[in-house]
Amino acid sequence: MDQNEIMDNRNFSHLTEQIRLSYAHLLKMYMQFYKKYEQFKKKFNDDESKKCLPSVELYFYDVTGKINWNNIQALMPRDIEKSIKKEYDVLSENEIKLCCLLLFDVSVNDITYILPYTQRSIHSITHRIKQKTGINDIKLIFKKIVVVREN
Repeated sequence: MDQNEIMDNRNFSHLTEQIRLSYAHLLKMYMQFYKKYEQFKKKFNDDESKKCLPSVELYFYDVTGKINWNNIQALMPRDIEKSIKKEYDVLSENEIKLCCLLLFDVSVNDITYILPYTQRSIHSITHRIKQKTGINDIKLIFKKIVVVREN
């Protein structure tokens, strides 16, 4: 490998990490907004405040009472789930969703608001994902997917 290729790889790796961190920041802001909304709901329980809640409720929640996955998807790279499925077809749909959240540094505690899992089950599923993919650091999946998309 010559000097130019080494520099290109470093630059590409740095750019990939910057992109990943940008998406992580968006998701973090979304979760902060969600938590503020939950605090608002508890604090303002009068009739006037309740009038604005239904429209916000539709934005946040699906029919199961969890955060609406479509809103989370909108904050991630387009087709990230399809790319993961293509590269790691052994993963289930929920494992792929968990992978997406872990890729972008969503905390285990925040994941419990989004997916129907406890913190303990999230750790178990994460371990199973690592076994199935053969990758120890889930964030490496993002780098691999970006490389596959480029080729």
